[in-house]
Amino acid sequence: MDPVTIVGLLITVSKLCGAVGQELKKFINGTKLVGTAINALFQDVKSFEKILDHMKDTVDDPRVKTSASTGYLGAHWHHLKTSLNDAEKTLKALEATIIHVNKSASLLDSTRKNFRLKGATAEIAIYQQQIQSYKETIQVSLQATIL
Repeated sequence: MDPVTIVGLLITVSKLCGAVGQELKKFINGTKLVGTAINALFQDVKSFEKILDHMKDTVDDPRVKTSASTGYLGAHWHHLKTSLNDAEKTLKALEATIIHVNKSASLLDSTRKNFRLKGATAEIAIYQQQIQSYKETIQVSLQATIL
């Protein structure tokens, strides 16, 4: 596994964070009854996006790009790739859930969104936990890469 592949994945996942953030922002702006859970999810997604961007800049550094991709460092890149692939799947699923919850209706729009949100609360909480886990993993990886 090489750093160039990792940079591509970091860009992809970062863009997904941006897309999920936009959908969450639309939902927050369109619904007056959004609680702290959705706002916290929005903040988690945005902070994950920032960490991914920082990691991309670090991995894009010529000193890191030319480092060996075998042994411990090779295993590190492989595990990072696995985490990024999992994060990509989670963010796509979260985006689909938010789009479903946020779909508009001509009659009782806000009430329907609120019911859909209540139905998806457990699912959204799991996605949030996964995003927090990916964020922590990438932070540790970033620290290991800097060292």
